[in-house]
Amino acid sequence: MEDHAVYARQQGHRLANTEAQTERESCLCAPQLTAVLDMLCEEEVTHVLSEGVYAPGRTLERLVAPGSHGNICERAFVS
Repeated sequence: MEDHAVYARQQGHRLANTEAQTERESCLCAPQLTAVLDMLCEEEVTHVLSEGVYAPGRTLERLVAPGSHGNICERAFVS
C-alpha cells in the first residue's frame, strides 16, 4: 500500500516535489520511501531532477494526459 501513497503524491505534484515533502505526505520512513521512489524511477513514473527532487516521468505524463483513461491510481491499486 505504500506504493499507492507515494504514487498518489507524485501524481498530485505536476511539476516537482522533494523527497522530504513526499516523506511527510506519505508517512513513510526514508528507507521505505527510497525503495518506492527507486521503483517509480525504474518504471519512469517519476525521475530525479536533482538530489532529492523528483518530477513526473514519461509514464505518469502519458497516463494523466488528456484522452487517457483517467486517474491511474484508482485503477492500478484496487485489489
